[in-house]
Order: sequence, then structure tokens, then C-alpha cells
Amino acid sequence: RDLAAELSVAADLLDVVIAGEALVELFPPAREMDVLATLNDCLAEVWMRGMVASSEQAERWLGLSASPTIELATPQADSDELTFRAVAPAEIPTVEMAAEAFLSEASRRFKKMGITQVDDTLAALGQALLKPNLAYDESATQERRQAAWRGLEPVRMTVRQGTTLMEERTTVTAQTIEMITAHHRRLAELETTYDRRLKQAGDAALILLTLIICVGWLQSTCPGIFADVHRRWLLVTLALLALALNTLFHYFSVGLNWIPPWLVAFAIPLVLAAMLSALLLGASAALAMGLWSSFTAALIFDRNFELLLLGLGGAVLAVMLLRGARKRSQVMRAGLAVGVLKGLVALALASLHQHLPEIFLTQMGMGLISSLLAALAALLLLPLVEWMFNQTSNISLFELTDMSHPLLQRLALEAPGTYHHSLMVGAIGQAAATRIGANGLLVAVCAYYHDIGKLTKPEFFTENQRGGENPHDTLAPSMSALVIQSHVKEGLTLAKRYKLPRIVSEGIEAHHGTTLTSYFYQVARRAVEEAGGMEDAGLEHSFRYDGRKPRTREMAVLMLADSVEAASRSLEKAMPNRVDEMVTRIIQDKLLDGQLDRCPITMADLYAVRKSFVFSLTNILHGRNPYPRETTPYQPPTSPDHSSGQPAPADPGAAESGVAAP
Repeated sequence: RDLAAELSVAADLLDVVIAGEALVELFPPAREMDVLATLNDCLAEVWMRGMVASSEQAERWLGLSASPTIELATPQADSDELTFRAVAPAEIPTVEMAAEAFLSEASRRFKKMGITQVDDTLAALGQALLKPNLAYDESATQERRQAAWRGLEPVRMTVRQGTTLMEERTTVTAQTIEMITAHHRRLAELETTYDRRLKQAGDAALILLTLIICVGWLQSTCPGIFADVHRRWLLVTLALLALALNTLFHYFSVGLNWIPPWLVAFAIPLVLAAMLSALLLGASAALAMGLWSSFTAALIFDRNFELLLLGLGGAVLAVMLLRGARKRSQVMRAGLAVGVLKGLVALALASLHQHLPEIFLTQMGMGLISSLLAALAALLLLPLVEWMFNQTSNISLFELTDMSHPLLQRLALEAPGTYHHSLMVGAIGQAAATRIGANGLLVAVCAYYHDIGKLTKPEFFTENQRGGENPHDTLAPSMSALVIQSHVKEGLTLAKRYKLPRIVSEGIEAHHGTTLTSYFYQVARRAVEEAGGMEDAGLEHSFRYDGRKPRTREMAVLMLADSVEAASRSLEKAMPNRVDEMVTRIIQDKLLDGQLDRCPITMADLYAVRKSFVFSLTNILHGRNPYPRETTPYQPPTSPDHSSGQPAPADPGAAESGVAAP
């Protein structure tokens, strides 16, 4: 009884549900140590084989490896080393299988020892003591797989000459892609030095031909663009920018494999350089830049001339939409339009080549995003490019038309006559410039600021004198001329202080050119004649402005508009014929004085400018018919009847003076 109780307590500690009496039968008196040794050997043998749960074998181990066997690592009995053996996943012992093996081996040994009828007890011990002891070692598995991969020899397949790598309308597999890639790689290996040099020479010749076409186009459409060193460097910089972008995206696509080949044409911002050219240099330069950018991209991407057509189409559309653009929103709309164009091209290619929906939808999305980003980049780079190359876009010019600009505010308050004169010059000058195809916005902006130098001494100029003393009455003609001429230099100083664009400073400097301050010159000349002296040869030169003659049509229109607007104030009656005579005389005087010698304006342009001036001034200076004066004096009522509904006169004095009361 004491032994049964002790064995029952031991079974409870081991979580084995066996009655103590059954365990007594397993441990005969004086043979306890032999029984324990036998049990230990049988359990150890089963444990060393390893076991897993039945459910885990079905769910995990059977699908663990594609090979027919997996390796079991078990420790050796007398050392820490592992023994590896390959077994099929289905042959991995389960707990149930291990329990049966334990029961079979233990029953056999106990029978040899003369102990029988203990199978139920052994079975209960096996079920209680045997637990899963195999675990999946993922890190060791990965190490062995990597070692196996490193030990494999590459599989080579010989493709004979003339073999079709891929049939039309067949599924593209990874093997097909590998064969085509190997084919191109082999072609590159077989290419000789002569072949490479010949290809490079051909590409260089095509680039040179494109460059000649672009330069010839610019020379024939806008020859003045090469006369300005800033514009020349701007052209070179934009061309290099386009080339750098194309090279960068080629590296992203071919070198890093970030952009698949079917998407790269829609990802490159080909219109960026063309947009900047359209905003700063005009439509002709933008078209040339679009051709350059698209053609170099086509050559860089292995002569992919789909890029050429796509880039040219985008450049033409951007130039059309940005011609004369004055607002930043117009640039974004142009980018959106180019993105829509790329989307239509993607749709057309999809219908032509039977692309999958995800391919052409990705192309459409990438085309839209890249075009909008190109427009945004153009807006961000525009101020920097304007500052670096001393250029001004219509967007910046349009911002200068804001009448709240500090200089225009000062003109309105300190020199109101000059302010009104500048507005009138801007109105008639813009109309005339637009009529001959010049930049009317540029003429208007230059007109608004051309006389800002008069802010230093506004009272010395006729339009600002209000019937008081004329300060010129106390000055010598030469001093008066010097004061008048100084407004050009003072204007340039103010333009620099307020950071006006260079083109506006050119307008300030060129609006008088080297014309003569005729009134003071004639006064000085008469004074010399009355004194009985001889006119000095340098007298006329001292009365001329020290400016620069106009070199563009816009500056010529500004000079003429300034002169005709000032002269129109002296007309007693602004009849069309008188206005025409005045305008014609002023234009002829400027021509004869050589003020337009350096300007590419034609006689046809001058004729159109004259017609525009006459039309504008006739409408601005038109008179009004006089109102008839009342002959019957107004008689106020003796007893006003406020209930009659008749209003009393607002100003009786006005009625008495013969002016109709409101």
C-alpha cells in the first residue's frame, strides 16, 4: 500500500492519470531500477527520433518544401552535435506514432523481463509523457537554400540563329523576357569598336543636323535673339537642361530600372524647356527648343522616335496655349492640356498594340502627372531664370501693370499730370504695338514707368504746372534743358532702386533717344544770334538727350506714342485731319532725325502705327456739343408746396447763371 501511494503521488506530479495499483504491477519488488532504466531507454529512443502533432503535420510540414524530403536535425546522445537525416514529410513521426513505437518496444522488453499484462499502463505512460519536440528552423532553412543557390550552375540554353524568340499574340513569360534580354546583351557583345564609333558618329551627325535646323529656324524667324548675349546664354542653358533631363531619365529607366520602357515616354517632362522658352523667348524659340528636346530624347532612348512625335506634339500645344500668357494659371492649364494630349496618345497606342488596361491607364496617369509637374517646375524656375539672364516674361510684366505699385502711386500723388500722360501713352502705344504684331503689354508697361524720373522735379514739367510760376523763367536755356534731360537718368536710378526689369529700364532710356530739346535749343540759338555771335558747333549736341536709340519695334512705338500724346495736348480742335497731320509730322521728324535707324521697324509698320495713333487720339480727344443755355431766368415759387411732389431746385444760383439745374 505504501508503494502504491508513493507511485500514485509520482504519477500526479507527472500529470499521468494511472492508478497506483497498476503502477505497482509495473514495478515488481526489488526490480524498480531495472524497470526505470528500461522505461528511460524506450522513451529516449522515441524522443531522439522526434515527433510532431498530427494536425501540424497535415497543415504545415507536408507543404513546407517543394522537394520530396526535408531534413531532421536531432542531437546525438553523447554530444551536442546534430545528426541530419532526410525524411519525407509524410514520414515524420506524430505523437500517436511515437506512442505506438514506445508501447511496442517497451512491451517487448518488459516481456523479456517476465513482466506481462502492463500494456495499458505503458500506453497511458506513453500518451502522457510523449509531446511534440520538432520545430521549424527558418533561419537554418534560408541559409541552406542560399548555399544551394550558390552551388547551382547557371542553366544555359542555346538559341540558334533564325529562331523566333516570341510569336505574335503569345503570352510573354519570364523565360521569353530573359531570352530577349540575352539576345540584346549578345548583340552588344558582338558589336565591334568600329560599329560603336559609327553609331556614335551617326548620332552626333543627327544632333548637329537638328542643331543647324533649330539655329536656322531662329535666325530666319527672330534674328534679334542672337544679338542679345543674355538670350544666347539662355538658349544654351535651356538646351543643356533638356539634354540633362533626358539623360537623367535614361539612367532612371535603363540604369536603375525604376521606370519600365513602356512608361518612360510619358514620364519625361519634355515640355519643360519649351515652356520656359515660350515664356521668355517667344514662340519660335519654344518650337526650336521642343524639337531639340524631343530629338535628343529619341536618340538617347535608342532612337525611339515615338518620343520625338510625343515631345513635338506637346511642345506645339504648349506654345499655342502660352503665346502671350500673362497669368500663372495659364501655364498650369497648358500643362494640363499637354497631359490630356499624352493621355490620348496612350489610348491610341493601346488600341493599336492591344495593351492591357492597367498599362495604358498607368501611361495616361503618368503623362498627366509629368506634364503638370513640368508646368509647376516652369513656374518655380521662371523667377530664377529671369534673374540669372536678365529677362522678363509677360507674367512679370503683367504684374507691373498693377496700379498699386509704389512708383505709380507716387506718380499719381506727386506728379498727377505725368501720371495721366503715362496712362495715355500706354493706351495708345499698346494699341499700336498690337496692330503691328509687337508686344503691346511691353509697350504699356514701359509707358507707365517711362517718366518716373520726373518725380525728382515734377514742377519743371509742363503737365505738372498748375498755372503758377514757371521755374524755367529764371533759368538759362542750357540749365532748363539739363533739368529736362536729367529725368532720364533719374528714372534709371529709380528703376534700379525699385528693381524694375531691365527691359523697362531700356524703355526709360530709349523713349527720348537722342532727340533735341527743341524749345530750349531755339531759345538759346536766338540768344546767340541776338548777341551777334556765331552758333557753336557743339550747341546742338548739348541740347540733345544722352539716351539710346530704340532697337526694337516696341521701343520705337513707345518713343512715337510719347511724342504724339504730348503734342496732342496743344491741339485746339482734335479733328481727324489735324491729328493725322500732327502724327505724320512727328513720325517724319523722328525718321529724319535718325532716331529709328537702329530699329527693325518697317515703313508698313509705321503706316499702321500712324493709323492706330490717329484713331486712338481722335477718340480720346473728341469734343462734346455745348449744352444750350436757358433764356428764361428761373423764378422761385413764392409759397413752395411740399405736398405737390415737385422737387425744389438743388442749386438756384446755377439756374440764375443760365446753367440748367439737375
